[in-house]
Amino acid sequence: MYTPGKILGKFSDVKPYDNTYSNNYMKVITVNGKYKYIDKAGNYVTNKEYEYVGDFNKYGYAVIANDNAYGVIDSKGNEVISLDYDNIKFLDDELFENIYKRTNEKLF
Repeated sequence: MYTPGKILGKFSDVKPYDNTYSNNYMKVITVNGKYKYIDKAGNYVTNKEYEYVGDFNKYGYAVIANDNAYGVIDSKGNEVISLDYDNIKFLDDELFENIYKRTNEKLF
């Protein structure tokens, strides 16, 4: 759970989206009404703000969007798929893993 006054200190520029972590990351809402992620230590995954953020999957990827253009970031905040797509959906975790094991490709 998010504890702004305890270990993490106080965040004046964000508030929790739903106060839960998904695969070790929490979505937070900025004062601009956009979204970012924090990890359990209270560190931002990226300084960029997005209009839409999905949950991180168990492999450390999340779908993000700005201006109705979708992309994917990894758990280090790198945009591994640029914000150029009309929509992106994750494959089922088991299918993702099977394809990766056989092809060494990460498909979304």
